[in-house]
Amino acid sequence: ARCRALLELAPGYSEGHRWLALALFHRRQVPEALAAMERAVALSGRHPYAVANLGGMLARVGRRDEAQALLAELEGRAAGEFVPPFAVATVHYGLGDVDAA
Repeated sequence: ARCRALLELAPGYSEGHRWLALALFHRRQVPEALAAMERAVALSGRHPYAVANLGGMLARVGRRDEAQALLAELEGRAAGEFVPPFAVATVHYGLGDVDAA
């Protein structure tokens, strides 16, 4: 409810969409969560944490190929910019690769 209230005030705030998506995902509202996270990714300019959260979610709902593509994006970006290791670990964890995470 607080995320929705925040987004009424600032609909373009990517972090509001990201936190809403995480809350929805934990409530098992998967389609809504994925839509909110996709908005967060777009609004944030593909911020590593938003991309990682989307990848982790996709992996956990069986959309492994899409999650792998986002993991590859993060790993590729890490060659030329700072990508927090936690972001990469988030997708590995979603894919069930605990050792890599």
